[in-house]
Amino acid sequence: MLLAFIFSILLIGIPVLFFINYENKFLFKLFSLLISGSVLCLSSLLFIYFDFNNTVYQQQITTGFNLFVINVSLNFALDGLSLLFFALSSLLVFLCLIFVLNDNFYKNYSILLLIIELFLLIIFSVLDLFVFYMFFEAILIPMFLIIGVWGSRERKIRAVYLFFFYTLCGSILFLIGIFYTYAYIGTCNLEYLSYIDISLLEQKILWLAFFLSFASKIPMFPLHIWLPEAHVEAPTVGSVLLAGILLKLGVYGFFKIQLSFISNGQFVFFPLSLCFFSCWNYLCFFLCCKTNRFKKNNCLLFYCSYESYCFRYF
Repeated sequence: MLLAFIFSILLIGIPVLFFINYENKFLFKLFSLLISGSVLCLSSLLFIYFDFNNTVYQQQITTGFNLFVINVSLNFALDGLSLLFFALSSLLVFLCLIFVLNDNFYKNYSILLLIIELFLLIIFSVLDLFVFYMFFEAILIPMFLIIGVWGSRERKIRAVYLFFFYTLCGSILFLIGIFYTYAYIGTCNLEYLSYIDISLLEQKILWLAFFLSFASKIPMFPLHIWLPEAHVEAPTVGSVLLAGILLKLGVYGFFKIQLSFISNGQFVFFPLSLCFFSCWNYLCFFLCCKTNRFKKNNCLLFYCSYESYCFRYF
């Protein structure tokens, strides 16, 4: 299956890169681009073989193991939404590798970018909430290194710590919601959860837990403090990944998780989320008008582009 081939290429290729001597730069660059390019080509083939008229999950991979008292099922599959994010991740990482091709730190960049790609593809294809959470948080580590080590200005350390702690602490409620789901229902598999009737009270509790966690990832007002700093201080590839795909993880969580099995809670709290997004929209507008220094152009770009998230959510 194509999905299995994609994961196999990354899981085998990334460790091999560690053992290639960087003094042979041509071989290292060729092999890293070959890995990412192969993933991009196979992701393109997924579009060709994907049946958009079918509403069930496709390209399924199933395995499982017991982790202490929790039965973790590694179920991977794609639907129409995850397929788009899957292909976008493959394309962005490949373009980032080409951009840093002549950089002095290409070996470090390439390994971190391929690790980010692997984590992203797992996030957009896994059906188990617990595994989703693990890689949802694990992707912070390579991004922490990219911003903290190769950031462009002196405030990069502050920016990367804000980025790490805001997003990590914000996801604690997500983990609590996952444990609550497993204790209440007995499974964390999204495919099963979509067919289970959950009481409105339970859906409200889970919606609040998931909403606050995803709000810190997008991020939404008033949890947005870390993002302008991260955008300004991050290197070019870091800003590309942040704006291109990482900020969309929260939006993906809204549609993939909250609308799949707690949709009634989503409708109940829609006025609340609408209020949050509206406040953020107007705040971005006034901040764009206030930011008149050209040296803050990255921050201005962030506020301008981020307003579109509000309209996408509506």
